[in-house]
Amino acid sequence: ALAPFSSEAYLEDLDKAFKLSDSGNAEILAQWFQMAVKDNYEKAYPAMEKFLLSVGRRKFLVPIYTVMLKNEKTK
Repeated sequence: ALAPFSSEAYLEDLDKAFKLSDSGNAEILAQWFQMAVKDNYEKAYPAMEKFLLSVGRRKFLVPIYTVMLKNEKTK
């Protein structure tokens, strides 16, 4: 059986295959980090912190912070 979408192993495989945490595309990073927070994929957190500290556009920041506030571990 396939692992559920929310599994850490699945997100790790996606990250390795597509280098999502290292993407230079802010649109991709914004979506990826939301997925990482929802599923507690902590290996993406260092890249997410760097992104949040370097990007000033609300369209990228607000959705990530909104997801972070809904997650007890990132609140």
